[in-house]
Amino acid sequence: MKSTGKTQRVKKLLKPLLILLWGVACFLFFQTQFPYHFFYEEQNQLFLMDWGYVSTYFDKPAWLACLVGDFLTQFYYYLYAGAAILTVSLLILGDLIRRCFERCFEGHRRMTLLGWIAFALAIAAMTLEARLSIYEGYKLGCIIALIGSTALWYAHSTLNEWAHRWWVHTPTLLVLVPLTYWLFGFGLVVVFMFEILRIALLPRKSRWCYTALIPFCLAAMLPNIFMHKVSEHYCLGKREVMLYPSVINWVDYDQAVILERNFAYDNEYYFGHYEKVIQMYESNTEPETEEMCFFYCLSLAQLDQLPDKLMTMKNPVLGTFYKIGPDTPLYTTKMINELYYLLGDMTYAERAALLANTFSPHGRNVRMVKRLAETNLVKGDDAAAMKYLRLLSKTWVYRQWAANHTPGTMTDAVRQEVARKRQFINKTDHIRVGDDCYTILTQLLDSNPANTVALDYLLCSDIVARQKEVFHRDYEKYGPRQKALYQQALSLE
Repeated sequence: MKSTGKTQRVKKLLKPLLILLWGVACFLFFQTQFPYHFFYEEQNQLFLMDWGYVSTYFDKPAWLACLVGDFLTQFYYYLYAGAAILTVSLLILGDLIRRCFERCFEGHRRMTLLGWIAFALAIAAMTLEARLSIYEGYKLGCIIALIGSTALWYAHSTLNEWAHRWWVHTPTLLVLVPLTYWLFGFGLVVVFMFEILRIALLPRKSRWCYTALIPFCLAAMLPNIFMHKVSEHYCLGKREVMLYPSVINWVDYDQAVILERNFAYDNEYYFGHYEKVIQMYESNTEPETEEMCFFYCLSLAQLDQLPDKLMTMKNPVLGTFYKIGPDTPLYTTKMINELYYLLGDMTYAERAALLANTFSPHGRNVRMVKRLAETNLVKGDDAAAMKYLRLLSKTWVYRQWAANHTPGTMTDAVRQEVARKRQFINKTDHIRVGDDCYTILTQLLDSNPANTVALDYLLCSDIVARQKEVFHRDYEKYGPRQKALYQQALSLE
């Protein structure tokens, strides 16, 4: 008897133990392999604690899924929060899916076996969603949509289990379909999937089986009947209407790893960890991408080491040969913004930030809004800066940052940084057409010859481009600069 009781306890603990192990594995996987994806997703939106902003979610379907997803995504800013939020969301989804499958299997023989099948299907669904989440554009709102729609169907089935009357099942199902789409968008597919499975598993001799088909057929017709109206109302294409807010992209794992490495360099530079970026690059054994080289050069310039290590790179990417045009990728535009801000050209830094913000998803990018506030503070346009600082003051994560940068409550550290940047801005009166970086650099140096970062980028660009005569001319005009690389370049005939 004792042995039997112990066996029963082990069986009861087996499923929770497996779920716990899956959750720990999921958390550790994302936290160790893709932590910078969370920072990218957090920066690529701007969630305001403001009713005027929140009300905009009603302009599209799945408003509740998007609202909850975006609200939680802002907390990806904190270390470990991204992996934790994603893992908990997936565990909740898996538990709901398991319960829905068990509800469909109720009343059938071999419930123990069917219970394990429901458990396995839930694990498979969680794993699939985790795999899709590797794509940086797969929003948390997609998982919330599945959670919400699954919960609604489970509540609907519980009500019908309690009432078991067709006149309860029919109206509730007809209400459930539009309600699910309004709140959770493409999660409506989950409702139909479980409803089909429930009807398919009903006993064939049961009268309830046939009465259940009638409301299901009526409910299934609703999307087709109102598709055109819904498409017009939300200004979405027919395919977007059915899939919203899902953005499914089965990204190749190796490509996701490369992108994660780019995000690592990008974000460590953004956080001001220049020594870490340099250490990451110099200890790296994998092939370098242009993005990695770019942020390595920026970090070297921040520490006055760019000329010292330029020739140690196989393919130095200074960014001075990049130009913003209609075909420029969004990520490249964000990179160029960092270069212009480092050099001290606030006009072009602001332009790049505006473009990056405009072409970000839904035209929201908190990192670019911060940069717009910074550039206007440096230029002395407090009124324009306040426009962006007021936005940031309505966020949960960045309101303290906004207070620290607001004129009147600005901290000493920020005030000193703004003053330091202000002395390097372009003061020439020339009209500039296009973003020729050579002109940008020379005008910055004409405005302030002490701008050694701009000088290093100018001379290093001449060397990389193998423009010997141009290098000599620029060095004579804007030098001297006592660096071994420049002295070596001067000695070459």
